[in-house]
Amino acid sequence: MGSGALRARLGALFLAAIFQFLTGCQSMAPRGACLSCANGVLSVNATHEAYACMGRIAANPRYAKVASHQPLDGSEPTAAQLADAAIPTVDEVQLLADIRKEVAACREATIASYAQILPEVVPAALQAYRDSDRVMDELMQRKIGWGEGNKRRLAIRQGLAAEAARIQAGGAN
Repeated sequence: MGSGALRARLGALFLAAIFQFLTGCQSMAPRGACLSCANGVLSVNATHEAYACMGRIAANPRYAKVASHQPLDGSEPTAAQLADAAIPTVDEVQLLADIRKEVAACREATIASYAQILPEVVPAALQAYRDSDRVMDELMQRKIGWGEGNKRRLAIRQGLAAEAARIQAGGAN
């Protein structure tokens, strides 16, 4: 595999883990990742760790109430979740605060791993995290409904994907 193809594969794995942490995450992990080189193994391991970390959050029965409003398992929001006009209840706000703490721990480990693999994308990922956190703040302050939060996070993920593709294509300045 040439260095350009390897870099593209590693970048795709990196994005899979980054998207995992934009609460309401989408699964984007490509199959057949490069396992024959040190960075490929590091990338695959970090991606698996990211999914495992978020999987523990999604599997927590305490968070079932929130999971009915926004995906925690790597899937895209359903049409019903995108249309959900409900404002989080006081109990759901507390659950969101707990989820946020757990997601932060997952994010830290993933960024540290991926800073070694594709550092050019890390600033864009960190900005996407900040943007996603602002959406979470508005949900927790009960300023927006679940559907609006899902729509905004989806737009953040799409923006990050576009920026990462630009960087990977050599458009980073």
